Amino acid sequence: MVVSDPSSNDAEQKIKEYLLANPDFLLRHDELSSALKLPAEWAEGDNIVDFRSALIGHLQNQLNMRDAENRELFSIMRVNHDYQQRIHQLVLKILSCESQWQLLNMLTQAMPKQLELEKIVLCFIPQTEYEPFLQNMVCDNLRLISGKTLHLLRGEKVLQRNHMQGEPEIYGMNKIHSDILIMVDFYRCRGFMAFGSSVPEQFDQTLEADYMIFLANIFMQMMKLFNRIE
Repeated sequence: MVVSDPSSNDAEQKIKEYLLANPDFLLRHDELSSALKLPAEWAEGDNIVDFRSALIGHLQNQLNMRDAENRELFSIMRVNHDYQQRIHQLVLKILSCESQWQLLNMLTQAMPKQLELEKIVLCFIPQTEYEPFLQNMVCDNLRLISGKTLHLLRGEKVLQRNHMQGEPEIYGMNKIHSDILIMVDFYRCRGFMAFGSSVPEQFDQTLEADYMIFLANIFMQMMKLFNRIE
C-alpha cells in the first residue's frame, strides 16, 4: 500500500492557493511553459496548444457536466411531481369513501395500482378487547400479526428495506423485494402499514417515505372516523 506524504499535499495546496491568487504568474514566467507537464489533450504533436484554447475546452467540459447534472435534477423533479399528483388523487379517493369497507377495498385495488406497488397491507397485534372486532374486519389486505413481526421496526416509526424477501405473515407471497413499513395504531392495537413492491429498489431518493407516511396517516384517520360512526 502506498502512503501519501501529508507534507506533499500541504505543499500542493499552497501552490494552488498561490496560483489562484496570482493568475498572471505564467505570463510573468513564461519560461516555465516549456518545462511543465500538461495534459495530452492540450498538445498537438510536439507543439503546446495555447492556454486560451485549453481553458475554453476545460470550461466546455464543466458546462457539459453541469448540463448533465441539471437534466438529472429535472428528471427527479418530474418523477416527484408525478408521484405527488398520484398521492393527491389517492387522498381525494380516500376522503370520498362512504364506508369502512370501501376504504379497505382501496388497499386491494386503487392504492397499489396508483402507486405501482405489488401490495399494501395493514398489520395489527390484536388486544384482547379488540380482537373480535379486528377478526370481523379481516380482508385480503388486513393481517393479525405477532409481536415478533412488529419487532421488525425495532421501535422506529418507519422502516425502509431494499433487496429483501417479503415475509409470508405480512404479504402472504414471495414477490416482495422492497418495502416501507410505517407504524400505525388502531385504538389500542399497535401495528404498521406495509407498502410492498416487487422491484428491489422501488423506494429511493425520488420516492420519499414522507409520501407514504402522509398517505398512511390519512388512511388511518378515516378508519378511526368510520369506526366512531359505526
